[in-house]
Amino acid sequence: YPCVGRLAQLEAQHRSRLEETTAYFEGIVTANKAVIRSLRDEIDRLEDCADRSNTRIAELTEENERLAEPLAQTMEQMRALAAQSKDYEKDAKVLMNTKGRIALTKRRIKDVHKEYEELQKRHDEAAFAAH
Repeated sequence: YPCVGRLAQLEAQHRSRLEETTAYFEGIVTANKAVIRSLRDEIDRLEDCADRSNTRIAELTEENERLAEPLAQTMEQMRALAAQSKDYEKDAKVLMNTKGRIALTKRRIKDVHKEYEELQKRHDEAAFAAH
């Protein structure tokens, strides 16, 4: 019967195309799983980076607070010495030394603040990328 042969041919074509389609979609699923795994690894890396950034931000905040008091004390000391001093030469030397410490302290605070802002920016970028 010609119909039986045609049915067998259609069934073979169907089976072949089903295998091709199955293989195609299995390839997509495998690729998607790899992408998902890669994205999970990236999320883990970004979370670790964010944790390190948060720790560094806390350290820098603490250091900023710690340096603020010495700066205030140094500035107060400079004002008191300038007001109390009677000897110009002595006052000039003390004033110069105090100003130098203030400048160093201000530079350190500026450097720490800049590092804090950079870490905050990296943290925000990492947090944004993680979402």
